[in-house]
Amino acid sequence: HVEMRRPGEDAFVRLTRIPRPSPEMGLKGLKPSSDYAFRVVALDAKAREGPASAPVTVRTLAPPQLASPAKLKAVPGRGKVTLSWTPVAGATGYHLYLRGSDGKWFGLTKTAVAKPQVTMKIRPGPREFSVVALDANGARSKARSVKTTILR
Repeated sequence: HVEMRRPGEDAFVRLTRIPRPSPEMGLKGLKPSSDYAFRVVALDAKAREGPASAPVTVRTLAPPQLASPAKLKAVPGRGKVTLSWTPVAGATGYHLYLRGSDGKWFGLTKTAVAKPQVTMKIRPGPREFSVVALDANGARSKARSVKTTILR
């Protein structure tokens, strides 16, 4: 069977309950950028355990960083704006934000926007918009912002 020691723990935990027919296995749910130790305990034909192998330490990869949406443009119209940007590789959607008169950002959409272009009604006046890319795991890119003036 296979045993694993989690980061910051002293004891190994058994991952498999029965002998594995294959010397390979996959694991999900490991923390990124973390060290895990693994060892194997062999079983004989009567399921008696032998000594554990020497531990092997594996460092999980850091999650890939999403790029910020590039070439963000705001094309103002009469009481509306069209925002567009270059699609981000790995992104499954985008959150849109507007900077309020108090300087704080607030969301313009309740759910993520799927396409890299959107037209929406906005009160006239100077405005600043921001777009953040999202991936399927909930990772977020850094925001990209653009300023424009919405026409009356």
